[in-house]
Amino acid sequence: MKKEAKKRLYESTLELLKESDYEDLTIGKICHNADLSRQSFYLHYRSKDEVLKEIYFNLFKYTYLDRIDDKDYIESDDFIMKVIDVYEAHATIFITLEKWYYQDFLSQEKQRFLDEVSLREFDNPFTKKYFKYFMISFLTPLHYIMMGWLNSNKKESKQELQTIIKTFVYHK
Repeated sequence: MKKEAKKRLYESTLELLKESDYEDLTIGKICHNADLSRQSFYLHYRSKDEVLKEIYFNLFKYTYLDRIDDKDYIESDDFIMKVIDVYEAHATIFITLEKWYYQDFLSQEKQRFLDEVSLREFDNPFTKKYFKYFMISFLTPLHYIMMGWLNSNKKESKQELQTIIKTFVYHK
């Protein structure tokens, strides 16, 4: 039952963030939408910020971590389109994160992310040894390109965006 309540609160927050700004989101609205009490909320989360961190971390894991050790995949059109689709589907959340203290959050969550990734084995010893720098050099420009696209109301088509990413992130 506890897991079900937490899942409902999480999904409620995700749903509400697709419709409104983070500033307009309240714990009361999250609970009402999930048909749960405030007490239930506080059994699972300390604040709405904590829910947002969990949402971001799960989006990040889904988007990037599934096959981060597969160099051919992360350089493929399939991967680029997956990133584009995730950012497009969750545009409001990513824009909210950018307005919110995103950089502070990333620096706090960096160790959690690195711990999870460090459990993986990499074929390339250089990538394994310098993984932190690989992640910074790869994910930072990709994220900023995606945010630029979202903030410009997705002016370019997905195919144009894919070409931009290939050119500026992969240098192809």
